[in-house]
Amino acid sequence: MALRINTKAPDFTLKTADNKSFNLNAVLQNKSVVIFFYPKAFTRGCTKEACSFRNDYAFFNKMDIEVVGISHDSTDTLKKFQDSYILPYTLLSDPRRKVSALYEAVYPFGFLTKRITYFIDKSGIIKAVYDDLIDAENHLKQIKMRIERLPQSAFTN
Repeated sequence: MALRINTKAPDFTLKTADNKSFNLNAVLQNKSVVIFFYPKAFTRGCTKEACSFRNDYAFFNKMDIEVVGISHDSTDTLKKFQDSYILPYTLLSDPRRKVSALYEAVYPFGFLTKRITYFIDKSGIIKAVYDDLIDAENHLKQIKMRIERLPQSAFTN
């Protein structure tokens, strides 16, 4: 079960594919954020999901929304994944799945990351969620549809 809509998103800091620090609350000072959790880089479903966000990145850019993908892969693997598929957004490494657990994106016993996508507004409130492991490509469509239905107030502080 994913975190609930209209609840505060847990803050976190993780390393990017470029080995820099990414802090959610720091980014939320300037932009809303879409976070998609995915099981593993270079797998068929995760590659389709990552590329779907890449292919429609202009939508998020136009809406001033930061896109972030999180998996348990190492920063080196994420860098290769990002470079191989020319992904224009931030990928974060959560090797111990601590942030994934905070976001209810880990199956029991912590062996597999769930596929969950969140939209978080600038005030740090979760405004949309889509949770479906099987249909990787549908995450983009579903989160976009949910974002488009939100009132303008979801995009301002």
